[in-house]
Amino acid sequence: MDHGKQIMIVGGGLAGCFMAAESLRRGHRVVMWDAAEKWSPSRVAAGLYNIITGRVASKTWMAETFLASLADFFSQPPFDQLADLLHPRPIYRPYKTIAERNEWFFKTAHSEFKTVARHRPAPWFPEQVHNPWGGLEILPCGWLEAGTFIERVKALMQEHFEFEWVAEQMDYRVIDAASGRVDVGGKEMAFDEIIFAEGPAVRKNPWFGDVDIRPLKGQVLEISLPGLPPDFVLLRKAYLVPRGIDRYVVGSTYEKDFSDLNPTSEGISTLTEYVRTATPLPFEIVAARAGARPTTPNRRPICGQHSDYPSLFIFNGLGTKGVLQAPWTAGHFRDWLDHRIPALLPDVALERLGK
Repeated sequence: MDHGKQIMIVGGGLAGCFMAAESLRRGHRVVMWDAAEKWSPSRVAAGLYNIITGRVASKTWMAETFLASLADFFSQPPFDQLADLLHPRPIYRPYKTIAERNEWFFKTAHSEFKTVARHRPAPWFPEQVHNPWGGLEILPCGWLEAGTFIERVKALMQEHFEFEWVAEQMDYRVIDAASGRVDVGGKEMAFDEIIFAEGPAVRKNPWFGDVDIRPLKGQVLEISLPGLPPDFVLLRKAYLVPRGIDRYVVGSTYEKDFSDLNPTSEGISTLTEYVRTATPLPFEIVAARAGARPTTPNRRPICGQHSDYPSLFIFNGLGTKGVLQAPWTAGHFRDWLDHRIPALLPDVALERLGK
């Protein structure tokens, strides 16, 4: 295996930070280029991780593997110092109909779900939650304080490893794709790997701009909501994630067509109605924000190497499941880059998109 590579990572959201951390603890050196834009999806999102998702409530691909990698990352020094930012909590998903309640009575007895979900056939906290038919309690879930994590993990990497953060927007013109050399302020640096972990911004990338990344705008609210039990995340059309005494993050919208990344009155109205659907308790909107998440056709990450320029790579497409997927995918990609495994899993490989 190669040791001591010089690596540049363009992008410092969850994808870039987990890729940097995994590279550093393998003994490599990392320079990260990240302007820390406030609209970056990793800084806007609530950081929720959930293993049973979608309208039909299906189990996430590789759920147990992803959960194990997430727990492992926050148990290994020095990153165990960030464990206070990870909040394991169940998610409570009220049933919409009696038929759905009856369906989950049988599903939770099946081996696929019985260790990760609990069927609640009667209303739970009926004065605080709209759930006349009970609901599904999804157990191994929670959230990461993503924005704080990004800032703290960078500081930790600077303290313990050979890590440099350049807080500027990348100018692609300084990169010589053929050689992997980069002109940094008149100083030329050579990199073994240049990994682009830019999220939706990759559409402007001259080497990976044709990769099928589909930006999905998500708007979220911060609300004051006294009286709701804080021991679980409530999921009813939108999630309500507890963030301190009587404070919740509510989201998200899923908008394919948008012109900017500002909150809109329509988005705020939609999320407000979602809260009213979830709880009869009165609440007050404190703030609104929005960002764009990088999704892919099969909702799975993208890892790979440019076909013409061997020193250029992409790590993208974490989408709405960034916290859950990032640690394992970064480790898997690093294993392939360091020749520990012969090939990337086809589900995450760039080649699956025909690029």
